[in-house]
Amino acid sequence: MKINTLFLDFDGVIAESVDIKTQAFADLYRPFGEAIAAQAVAHHRSHGGMSRFEKFRIYHKQFLGLELSEQEVQDLANRFSELVTEAVIASPLVAGVVEFLEKYKNEVNYYVITGTPTEEIRTIIKGKGLNHLLASAFGSPEKKEFWVSSILQDSKLSADTCMFLGDAMADYTAAQLNGMAFALRMTADNTTLFQDHKDIMRFHDFNDFDRQFAQL
Repeated sequence: MKINTLFLDFDGVIAESVDIKTQAFADLYRPFGEAIAAQAVAHHRSHGGMSRFEKFRIYHKQFLGLELSEQEVQDLANRFSELVTEAVIASPLVAGVVEFLEKYKNEVNYYVITGTPTEEIRTIIKGKGLNHLLASAFGSPEKKEFWVSSILQDSKLSADTCMFLGDAMADYTAAQLNGMAFALRMTADNTTLFQDHKDIMRFHDFNDFDRQFAQL
């Protein structure tokens, strides 16, 4: 069945912005010592797609022995946003992504599903001039599988006609839980994470993905 809807992660799939988020976690946790910052970075790299809200709670509890209040989590999220938003807007796009989105815009609906907060990702997408190509964008605090399920139901879509393009296990999980195909944008950070998943489509950039998509 022909694919008519693509769900796309943002960092590492549409934009080359993963390292910006990594540096932000390092900057936020460095005041607690380099060892704590290194632990935060290692967890972040191996748990791409998890919202920053979840990560702050985990890092403070597991690495610092501290429970965060909701206000403290929000304060950290605000500081994180200040560190990353403009840098992500300025980051380069993954090769071929605009050309791909333009090529299929009359045949395929595109939804960005990300761990970034919803309003922040919409600001970033507007800053990058991609609004006209996307149906919408959704992010944390809700998980990715929630948004995918909601869109499937609200738009009366069949999972058989959808695919999730991601670079992290959270993306793969969202696809699996909603019964749709998954394609992995390969990066240095996810090589080992997906080494046992032999049956998924893989692509380096959107020029590569387009060649495979045209054969579906």
